[in-house]
Amino acid sequence: MPLKKALPLLFIGALVLVATCGCTTTTTQNANNSGSSGNIGVKINSQQEAYQIASTFGTATTPQPGDKYVVFNVTCTNNNQQNQALGDPLFFKLTCKDGTDYQATAWTTDPNAIQTIQNSNPGEHVSGNVAFEIPQNSVPATLTYNDGLNSVVTNL
Repeated sequence: MPLKKALPLLFIGALVLVATCGCTTTTTQNANNSGSSGNIGVKINSQQEAYQIASTFGTATTPQPGDKYVVFNVTCTNNNQQNQALGDPLFFKLTCKDGTDYQATAWTTDPNAIQTIQNSNPGEHVSGNVAFEIPQNSVPATLTYNDGLNSVVTNL
C-alpha cells in the first residue's frame, strides 16, 4: 500500500527534475547567418586561418608545430535577459569534421579578442575574435556557443 502512494510522488518529482534541469535550447544555423537560442544571439562575422596571432605585448603567438589557428570574429547579443553573461570565450567549442572538439585557445593578449560581459542587459552585444588551435589537416565543421542554458550551433 505505501508503494502505491509513493509512485505518483516519484513520478511528479521526476517530471519536475526533467523540467528544471538540463534544459538547453539549441538552434542550428548556417555560417554568416544570425541565429539565436533563448536569450542569446550569435553571428559569425568572419572566419580565417592564421599561423600567428597579434599580441598587445608586441610578440605574436604561434601555434605548436603541425597546428594552425582558426579565428572567428563573432558578435554575441543579449536578446532579452537581465544580467546575462555574454561572449565568454569558454562558451565556444569548435568541432571538426573528424568529430574532434576543441575549446577556444587561451590567448587573451590579442587586442581583438572577444571580451566577456558578466552582467549584460537586453540589447547589449559584444564582438571580437575567438581562436582555436587545431591540427593543420583538420577541417572545421561547426562552431557552438553554449552558456549552459542557451546553445547556438553554426554549420561552417
